[in-house]
Amino acid sequence: MRYFVKHSWPEWDSKLNILSMAVSGIIGGEYWTPYVTGGAVVQAADGECCMPAGCIPFAAIYHDAMEYSICPKPLLRIGLGEVPGCTVNLRSYPLRRKDLHRLPVSARFDAVFGGKAADFASCEEAIERAGVRGRRVAVAIPGNPEAAEEVSNRLREEGNDVTLVEDPQLPMLSVLYRSCPTVVHLGHCRRGYLHSLAMYHASAEGRTLVERVPGLDRFEPAGVEELIQFLRG
Repeated sequence: MRYFVKHSWPEWDSKLNILSMAVSGIIGGEYWTPYVTGGAVVQAADGECCMPAGCIPFAAIYHDAMEYSICPKPLLRIGLGEVPGCTVNLRSYPLRRKDLHRLPVSARFDAVFGGKAADFASCEEAIERAGVRGRRVAVAIPGNPEAAEEVSNRLREEGNDVTLVEDPQLPMLSVLYRSCPTVVHLGHCRRGYLHSLAMYHASAEGRTLVERVPGLDRFEPAGVEELIQFLRG
């Protein structure tokens, strides 16, 4: 079974845009889009500094501690996790109030396999460790249809009823992560938006989180109030 999700507004296209919108909404300026000009909040994630030509960065958000030599050094530098040289470091991607709203347990899916997976090979061990067999599962891997197809095929081989979500956008992923009893997060596990969302909801009774990167410490995700307090303080 397949169902399709139409492209949504640009602010939903990545975890980057949501946080950029939050910061610019608090301190002013434009949030990140590929076409922004003038004063803007820029992003650095997965080894790339997202800085459109023509923008003037006055704040930068660092989603990890990778090297960003070409990224400008504005006065305000916000890090997620322990990122050297930042003005402030938050424990994780700061979740908003609506992210903390617990949804009823899904009547459609027993588990979701989601997150930005690099390739199928990086997912195999997590799939085995999840031990999901003969269940109703959703596969929602954004930006990598090949990996999503391979993950779906493997799960079908194990007797699961698989629904492949093509081109999953964050609203759909958020609902799945907040409602499925088991979340298998196949992303980088660097305390980004989906990782933090999964960690929060896995703390509820009857919920399970399986991370692609095993052996990680459990953490309490940061809340947007912490970001607001810093920016307005």
